[in-house]
Amino acid sequence: MEFKKIENSEISKPNSLLQKWKVWFNHAKKNMNSKENYSNVLMDIAEFDTVEDFWRVYNNLIKIEFLPSNTDFFFFKDYIKPQWEDQKNVKGGRWIYDIAWDKNKHSIISEHTERIWLFLVRNLF
Repeated sequence: MEFKKIENSEISKPNSLLQKWKVWFNHAKKNMNSKENYSNVLMDIAEFDTVEDFWRVYNNLIKIEFLPSNTDFFFFKDYIKPQWEDQKNVKGGRWIYDIAWDKNKHSIISEHTERIWLFLVRNLF
């Protein structure tokens, strides 16, 4: 029996996504409605363009059950900011996954959120 040497590049090829994604985060305070204040709380916290990097990012985000109220995560293509003023959003829309929190159902909510994010980055919507 003869074996061929396996090169590292053959083992660890990443699974590329169709585009690069950025994860944005904000924790809005009540009564905050000016564009300037919104920009101050909006943070670009991660980016990824492979399945493996998606999981690295996802596994290091604060789990939903530990987030304070009025917290938002945004998944946007790398070249778009989550602001209506961005020219690429002029004809855009949004999906909002608003959670009525129930501590007894946090595992179900986390599972639904994970599925939605996976569908989004895999372009299944």
